[in-house]
Amino acid sequence: SGLEHELAFFYITRNPQKWEITCFFVVRGIAVAVESAWKVYYPKVRSPKLVSRILTVGFIFITAHLLFMQLFDHLGAASRLLNNFNHAPLVHM
Repeated sequence: SGLEHELAFFYITRNPQKWEITCFFVVRGIAVAVESAWKVYYPKVRSPKLVSRILTVGFIFITAHLLFMQLFDHLGAASRLLNNFNHAPLVHM
């Protein structure tokens, strides 16, 4: 999934990628694997729901920072690309 997003950003912006999006998806995948293993090996050890929710939302916000910072970096390049399309001469057939 990370590679697909990197490729999409490259086609939109034509800028070299920093691999932050791929890292975002790798970190999320590792977290899901760790959580699944924890549930298998320690089924009776559970944290309170409030603690679980705070940790989950915090983890999502921290890791999503990787994705959104990459997106905001490329928005300037994407807006320049769209601006070029807006000023391109129309071809009539």
